[in-house]
Amino acid sequence: MIRIKTWGSYNGIKHELKVMKNVDVVPILDKYGRIGVDRLAAATPVRTGTTRDSWKYRIESSKKGKRLVFYNTNREDDMTAPVVILLIHGHVSVEGTWIEGHDFV
Repeated sequence: MIRIKTWGSYNGIKHELKVMKNVDVVPILDKYGRIGVDRLAAATPVRTGTTRDSWKYRIESSKKGKRLVFYNTNREDDMTAPVVILLIHGHVSVEGTWIEGHDFV
């Protein structure tokens, strides 16, 4: 038989959680958003540099909290997927040959 005994109170952790609840995380998320964009750009294959230079981030707020979202704005046109999706999953070239994808994200 295993027996576990505990003692003490949760007052310390309750205090720490209250302090953390009031911390402004936007500057922290902003810092890591900039770092993430730099790293995504560095990992993106380059032909013209447009896709590499099109990485962005935004900080979204909801009732559950805040989150950091990365996205790429480069598209061939309004009807196609973002170029970064084509690079990751592969696509058919103008000549009709399959270009294998490369998961760099």
